[in-house]
Amino acid sequence: MKKMAQKGSNYVPVGRRGIFGGVILNMHMHWKKHETVKVICKPCKPGQVHEYANEIARLSGGIPIQMIGDDTIIFYRGKNYVQPEVMSPIDTLSKKRALEKSKYEQSLESVRRFIAIAEKELELYYRHIALYGDPNNRNPNSILGSPRKGSDKPKKVELLRKRH
Repeated sequence: MKKMAQKGSNYVPVGRRGIFGGVILNMHMHWKKHETVKVICKPCKPGQVHEYANEIARLSGGIPIQMIGDDTIIFYRGKNYVQPEVMSPIDTLSKKRALEKSKYEQSLESVRRFIAIAEKELELYYRHIALYGDPNNRNPNSILGSPRKGSDKPKKVELLRKRH
């Protein structure tokens, strides 16, 4: 059965929108004439294929037979398959809502990435301040290494003594 499914050209794409009512409807339409159907998940992360397989199996009633690579799942309709009256489950999103959800998840991921980058930059800034002092409180005399109040030695000499 696996060979038959791999050779067949009957497939259902799961795209940017993810799993919504239209995907399940297409699976049931394929199961009218074929026992198996390929579900190809193109913009998938490696662990997401297993989540998709569980979700599609729950919604469609199909049995996942095989996973090919990181993006293809083969489903079997079952031995005594009867097409349901309502082929698109009620608890799935519409096409429009699925796209909105996809855009929202994409923006969340982008914000998370931005926050991580900003935290790294902030940490580098704090390290810089710890090493060189606060850049906002500098006066021209301290930058040039002129003597401090009450001492005749330059700042560099005092720093060398503190280290040893």
